[in-house]
Amino acid sequence: MSMAESIDTGTVLPRRLGSVCGKRPGATLVCIGGLHGNEPAGVIALQRFFASVEVGSELRGRVIGLAGNLRALAAGQRRWRRVSLWAVPKRQRSMHPCLGFS
Repeated sequence: MSMAESIDTGTVLPRRLGSVCGKRPGATLVCIGGLHGNEPAGVIALQRFFASVEVGSELRGRVIGLAGNLRALAAGQRRWRRVSLWAVPKRQRSMHPCLGFS
């Protein structure tokens, strides 16, 4: 991957970047790229992998690629919201609306 390769700001990615099943049975490997929106290398690597692997290849099992923080990736920012679980007092974590524990 070249240093200049990136995901354009504003690009909305699908959650599922791809999946492939090998000819033989085996484990399922789930790969997640883009947990931090300003670090798209994992997403780019997964896109390249799924573009290059052939259906019915000699893989064993299944590989599934997912994009992590879609909103942060589209914004090109580390986080979508500036709320960190560790910034919220412990007693309020279960009630904080930005953390999705309503």
